[in-house]
Amino acid sequence: MMNRRAAVAGKVVIVTGASSGIGESTALEFARAGAITVLAARRKDRLKQLERKIEEMGGTALAVPTDLTALDQITNLVQTVLATFGRIDVLANIAGWGFYDWFQELSAEELRQHYEVNVIGLAEHAVRRIELQRERPTRGRHVSSKRVRDNQLVAAAWRWLRYPIDAVRPLRLHPN
Repeated sequence: MMNRRAAVAGKVVIVTGASSGIGESTALEFARAGAITVLAARRKDRLKQLERKIEEMGGTALAVPTDLTALDQITNLVQTVLATFGRIDVLANIAGWGFYDWFQELSAEELRQHYEVNVIGLAEHAVRRIELQRERPTRGRHVSSKRVRDNQLVAAAWRWLRYPIDAVRPLRLHPN
C-alpha cells in the first residue's frame, strides 16, 4: 500500500484559502509531502510569505491571488496553473469564512457575502475543474473542508440551492 505522502509527491495541488488557518496548514502539509503547491486566496502578501516559506523548505509553490467571489479570478487561477504546470491533480477547496453571531442578528448582506464565498465560490471552482476534466481527462481529486464529494459536484443545480435551506432549518435562535 502506498504511503499517502508519497501519493501526492509531484502532484499539482491548488489550495484555496491558503493565506491563513486551515488553508495555510493544508498547503504546508501538501508541500511537505512533495506536492507542487498552488496557493490561492485574496491576501497577496500572506500568499507570497507562504510561497517563500515553502520554497525555503525545498518545495515548489506558486501564489495566485484569487477572490473566489469573482469568476474572472477563478478562471485566471485555473488558466495560470494550466499554463505553468500543464495540469491540476488536486483541488483542495478550503476557503471559507463566516459571521459568528446569532442568526437573526445577521443582515441580508452578511448572509449574501457568506454564501458567495462558501457556496458560489466552491461551486464555480468545481465547475472549472469539471470543464478541465472534459477537455483533459485526468484522475484529479477534489478535496473540500465543506464535505463535498466528487460525485456531488455533478449533481443537479437544485442541490446547491437546497443545501442552505436544509442548513437553516435546525437553527437555534437567541433566547430572548
